[in-house]
Amino acid sequence: MSEASPDLLRAAAAKCGCPDGTLSQFTEHLLGLPPHKAARINPFTFAEEAGVPADLAVDLFVHGAKLGAFDLEWGMVCPLCGAITNSVQDLDRIDADIVFCAMCMRDAPSVLDDTVEVSFVHVPAASRLDIHGDLASYLQYYRSSSYPFGPDWDAFIQRQTKGDVKLEPGADGSLTASVERGDAFRLLCMDTHSGVDIQIADPSEGAPSEVSISLTEGGFQPNRVRVAPGEI
Repeated sequence: MSEASPDLLRAAAAKCGCPDGTLSQFTEHLLGLPPHKAARINPFTFAEEAGVPADLAVDLFVHGAKLGAFDLEWGMVCPLCGAITNSVQDLDRIDADIVFCAMCMRDAPSVLDDTVEVSFVHVPAASRLDIHGDLASYLQYYRSSSYPFGPDWDAFIQRQTKGDVKLEPGADGSLTASVERGDAFRLLCMDTHSGVDIQIADPSEGAPSEVSISLTEGGFQPNRVRVAPGEI
């Protein structure tokens, strides 16, 4: 990942005619960002929070990216929940027409002006990006900062979440929950943007109360299970 050194930032400022005072504000805010936010920067949100003109912030990020101070990413955003369904570094790799949102369980249009956004990556070598440090960081990283209903979405997720587990590569983990007939749950991994439908069976079906699910880079297997009501 690229790192915005003072020399590179000054060079970017010189190219776009950014005053020293604005550059200082920009740099101070940039260096104060927590890693999970610095790894996916929306330039307009950044400008508002830093108190610098949006046009200068955009110029600094664009020129900085050309000089190697930042990496540039194109993110496909679900218009319903704001989840970033996929991110790529090259515009020609954007999914055409339709993207699938595992959060919403439906297709969403892939429209350059509406559902595709540019973000900039800045993670200094001395910084450690740990988007799995806690659930809040995880959700913030995988949701667009320009999504207008962020606080409501966060509150909904907090109310509806039964639990979460952090898995190291190759490790196992377990989740338990109390469920009733008629409930509907989903197990989600936003890293792979995939989910498992958890259907609560009728007691007479003899469905299991414990299931094993594998998670790979390609998502969950199986992606649908039936379990007995009660403790699972």
